[in-house]
Amino acid sequence: MKIRALALRKHLFHLLGASVVSIACGAVISATASPGLTPSVFSVSSSSTRAVVLESVSMRNEPFSLSSEGNFSPADPRTRITLFGTNLEFLQGEGANALTADAQDAAGTVYPLKVEYVGTVPNFDGIYMVVLRLNDLMTGNLGDVLIRLNLHGMASNRVRVGIGQIGGGPADDSAPNPAPATPPGAATPLTLAQYQAQAGAPAAVAGSDAIRFLEQATWGPTDNDLSHLRSVGIQTYLNEQFNTPPLFVDNTVNPTLSSNYPLTTLYPVNTPCGVDAVCQRDNSTL
Repeated sequence: MKIRALALRKHLFHLLGASVVSIACGAVISATASPGLTPSVFSVSSSSTRAVVLESVSMRNEPFSLSSEGNFSPADPRTRITLFGTNLEFLQGEGANALTADAQDAAGTVYPLKVEYVGTVPNFDGIYMVVLRLNDLMTGNLGDVLIRLNLHGMASNRVRVGIGQIGGGPADDSAPNPAPATPPGAATPLTLAQYQAQAGAPAAVAGSDAIRFLEQATWGPTDNDLSHLRSVGIQTYLNEQFNTPPLFVDNTVNPTLSSNYPLTTLYPVNTPCGVDAVCQRDNSTL
């Protein structure tokens, strides 16, 4: 998805004020952001949690209707909004697929928001723009919602966005977060080893990240798995799993596992005669 750079820059100058103007006037941009930072979403000022946010097609400010004024596409007119922030520490190869987002209304309902795009703002490499698709279940006059981004188990501050109208909504639970006077420079995507090192040692894995990893890579975390993972690190754990002998080798059960898991009884090697492909698949094979 491409956003019109000139219009985007014009709105950023207006919304971010002197912070972004200082970049254009030659302010020194800091080096790559330090690792281990929490995702950060910009608010309009130091006294408000209202988001720096634009409708992704028309570039208009809030409040946002549920149907895009710029008609995103004939087949999908739902509104996309663009938030701005920093400290999105992606691993190599990650992008929008690594981010999640949600919005909470005054009644406490939480709406998942689809992250459709993430990239740096043209000429402002330290500032990210994140395009979110509004949830179909939102009502046209919902009012203020609090939106946050989530990356690697870490949640950003929550910013206020008006849906249909401005006002109401849940109470603020984050401090205002205006853009820094000197935004960070472009961040280099981290390797897995660099990301692990943020916890203080190359092999260390933070508690929430360890649980998240095991939920994705196994049938679910156990105390023993968590303890082992935290002691050896993600890469070593993966290497161990890749080098673990399979249960079946040439249609025979691994002898070290047969006493505890008699697969030959559950899944006989010789299939009955005359069974069709579906029966064989469902009853006689893994």
